[in-house]
Amino acid sequence: MRMEKVHIKNGDPDNLTKNLSMQEVWNSTNPRQEWDCPVALINAFQILRDWINDKLICSSTYRNPDAYGRGSAHEAGLAIDCYSKVVDIVSIYNFELTDYLAGNGSALIEKLREAGIDGFGREKNCIHIETGGYGVQHKRKLHTDKWGTFTAFIWTGFGKNDINKSI
Repeated sequence: MRMEKVHIKNGDPDNLTKNLSMQEVWNSTNPRQEWDCPVALINAFQILRDWINDKLICSSTYRNPDAYGRGSAHEAGLAIDCYSKVVDIVSIYNFELTDYLAGNGSALIEKLREAGIDGFGREKNCIHIETGGYGVQHKRKLHTDKWGTFTAFIWTGFGKNDINKSI
């Protein structure tokens, strides 16, 4: 199945969704970066913004594999890390995800899954969402729901074996 994508580049003034600008998704830490971002990821980011009813800050989007070389969904342009300066999104997101994994349901996680998100993570100050099956292909703590297989993990650091703790 072909994944619908939108081209992301610095300086493009277009809005991607009702209140998400291209510039917000473009990560300025790599000024030459351009990439094709899955529409599912953009839609999921909007779902998160609607959920907290406030602006989100992208801390990481596409990462150039030549510069980072750590092997992640970011290097394939399939992930976004974000946080909020207003809402403790990490704690609330963690509650939603653990509740979902416990079988209690979560409207947020269900909307994200329906949008095509198949990777969920969290770390100290941000949350991670991804699409395209990266975490599933790498067998990072697999879970299954009505949309298929997905991953949910806690990023515990920056070593090669640090994505190994399931939420």
